[in-house]
Amino acid sequence: MPIINDASVTEGDRLELDLAGRYFRPGETEIWVGEFGLRKLQYDDRYFMFNGMYKRVSSFDKKLNKRVPDRILVRIEVRNPSTGQVSPAFEFKRKKPAA
Repeated sequence: MPIINDASVTEGDRLELDLAGRYFRPGETEIWVGEFGLRKLQYDDRYFMFNGMYKRVSSFDKKLNKRVPDRILVRIEVRNPSTGQVSPAFEFKRKKPAA
Protein backbone atom coordinates (compact mmCIF):
# COMPACT_ATOMS: atom_id res chain seq x y z
CA MET A 1 0.00 0.00 0.00
CA PRO A 2 1.37 3.48 -0.81
CA ILE A 3 2.21 5.68 2.18
CA ILE A 4 2.75 9.46 2.27
CA ASN A 5 5.21 10.65 4.95
CA ASP A 6 5.67 14.26 3.83
CA ALA A 7 4.57 16.76 1.20
CA SER A 8 6.05 20.00 -0.05
CA VAL A 9 5.39 22.57 -2.76
CA THR A 10 8.25 24.18 -4.65
CA GLU A 11 7.49 27.61 -6.08
CA GLY A 12 9.11 28.74 -9.32
CA ASP A 13 8.49 28.80 -13.06
CA ARG A 14 6.58 25.54 -12.64
CA LEU A 15 4.83 24.76 -9.38
CA GLU A 16 5.80 21.31 -8.08
CA LEU A 17 4.09 19.12 -5.48
CA ASP A 18 6.55 16.59 -4.08
CA LEU A 19 5.43 13.61 -1.99
CA ALA A 20 7.83 11.53 0.08
CA GLY A 21 6.85 8.10 1.31
CA ARG A 22 6.92 4.50 0.12
CA TYR A 23 5.59 2.19 -2.57
CA PHE A 24 4.92 4.64 -5.39
CA ARG A 25 4.58 2.49 -8.53
CA PRO A 26 5.70 4.18 -11.76
CA GLY A 27 2.96 4.24 -14.36
CA GLU A 28 0.32 3.14 -11.84
CA THR A 29 0.39 5.81 -9.12
CA GLU A 30 -2.27 8.52 -8.99
CA ILE A 31 -2.13 11.56 -6.71
CA TRP A 32 -5.50 12.86 -5.56
CA VAL A 33 -6.07 16.18 -3.80
CA GLY A 34 -9.59 16.06 -2.46
CA GLU A 35 -11.72 14.84 -5.36
CA PHE A 36 -9.26 15.84 -8.10
CA GLY A 37 -6.55 13.69 -9.65
CA LEU A 38 -3.27 15.40 -10.53
CA ARG A 39 -1.43 14.96 -13.81
CA LYS A 40 2.17 15.17 -15.03
CA LEU A 41 3.78 12.84 -12.48
CA GLN A 42 7.54 12.34 -12.41
CA TYR A 43 9.83 9.95 -10.59
CA ASP A 44 13.46 10.68 -9.74
CA ASP A 45 15.86 7.74 -10.06
CA ARG A 46 17.67 8.91 -6.89
CA TYR A 47 14.63 7.61 -4.98
CA PHE A 48 14.29 4.24 -6.76
CA MET A 49 13.80 1.29 -4.40
CA PHE A 50 15.07 -2.24 -4.95
CA ASN A 51 11.52 -3.55 -5.57
CA GLY A 52 10.84 -1.37 -8.64
CA MET A 53 9.00 1.31 -6.70
CA TYR A 54 9.96 4.83 -5.67
CA LYS A 55 10.13 6.75 -2.38
CA ARG A 56 9.21 10.07 -4.02
CA VAL A 57 6.80 11.22 -6.68
CA SER A 58 6.24 14.74 -8.00
CA SER A 59 3.41 16.42 -9.87
CA PHE A 60 3.82 19.38 -12.20
CA ASP A 61 0.07 19.68 -12.90
CA LYS A 62 -0.80 23.09 -14.37
CA LYS A 63 -3.73 23.35 -11.91
CA LEU A 64 -1.62 22.85 -8.76
CA ASN A 65 -2.12 26.46 -7.69
CA LYS A 66 -5.88 25.85 -7.69
CA ARG A 67 -5.78 22.31 -6.22
CA VAL A 68 -3.31 23.18 -3.43
CA PRO A 69 -4.14 26.80 -2.56
CA ASP A 70 -2.08 28.89 -0.14
CA ARG A 71 -2.89 28.38 3.56
CA ILE A 72 -5.82 26.01 2.94
CA LEU A 73 -5.74 22.52 4.43
CA VAL A 74 -6.08 19.81 1.74
CA ARG A 75 -6.25 16.02 1.93
CA ILE A 76 -3.85 14.15 -0.33
CA GLU A 77 -4.09 10.45 -1.21
CA VAL A 78 -2.01 8.21 -3.43
CA ARG A 79 -4.03 5.58 -5.28
CA ASN A 80 -3.06 2.54 -7.28
CA PRO A 81 -6.06 1.62 -9.47
CA SER A 82 -4.59 -1.70 -10.62
CA THR A 83 -4.49 -3.05 -7.04
CA GLY A 84 -7.22 -0.89 -5.51
CA GLN A 85 -4.83 0.32 -2.82
CA VAL A 86 -5.27 3.82 -1.38
CA SER A 87 -2.86 5.48 1.02
CA PRO A 88 -4.07 6.88 4.31
CA ALA A 89 -5.03 10.53 3.75
CA PHE A 90 -2.27 13.06 4.38
CA GLU A 91 -3.34 16.54 5.45
CA PHE A 92 -1.22 19.34 4.04
CA LYS A 93 -1.27 23.14 4.18
CA ARG A 94 0.85 25.03 1.66
CA LYS A 95 2.55 28.20 2.84
CA LYS A 96 3.86 30.48 0.11
CA PRO A 97 7.13 32.19 1.03
CA ALA A 98 6.88 35.90 1.79
CA ALA A 99 7.52 38.10 -1.23
